[in-house]
Amino acid sequence: MGTMSRDNFNRNAVSGVLHSLQNLIPVRLGGVRLMNQPWFFSWLFGIVSVFMKAKLRERISVLGTNHAALAEWCEPGSIPATLGGELEWDHAAWIENAP
Repeated sequence: MGTMSRDNFNRNAVSGVLHSLQNLIPVRLGGVRLMNQPWFFSWLFGIVSVFMKAKLRERISVLGTNHAALAEWCEPGSIPATLGGELEWDHAAWIENAP
């Protein structure tokens, strides 16, 4: 992603992907919370959100590193401790017990 610039941004491709996501895929979203996104995401989302329907745009929240804001939507017991919650998560143990 180091070569990303405005020169290789394809407006038609973004418009086509958003059209597919908004109109052709049968998914209902109550909301999407994005955390710890890469540095370029805010710039990219600012451009892409112009092409989104207002209803979808309002349901996407970019929280960045504001881990405390996640508690507005989730119980602290379901948020991993690394994100400011109370959930102790052992990924290795989960992998061992996964079907």
